[in-house]
Amino acid sequence: MKVVTSFINAPIPNRGFDWRAYYEGQEESGNYGYGATEEEAVRDLTGTTDLLSAARCALNVLTLLEKEVAALGCNAKNVTENLSAAIQEAA
Repeated sequence: MKVVTSFINAPIPNRGFDWRAYYEGQEESGNYGYGATEEEAVRDLTGTTDLLSAARCALNVLTLLEKEVAALGCNAKNVTENLSAAIQEAA
């Protein structure tokens, strides 16, 4: 399905809704994605944003765990670096 985007520039101070995305032919369904950028709106529509948010949360938890593991004298084998790189690639 083709994703259509449009710049709305709503007269509100929050710029998080400047772009809207929807699937072509499904404008009336009300299934929209919104974002401060065109890319964010597409991610919101496709659900990619939720996955990235979960990955960022996991990275924060792993960072804390890596410090705890290191305090015990063990090696976490760069788990956080690998996850951080994956988040950068996805974003």
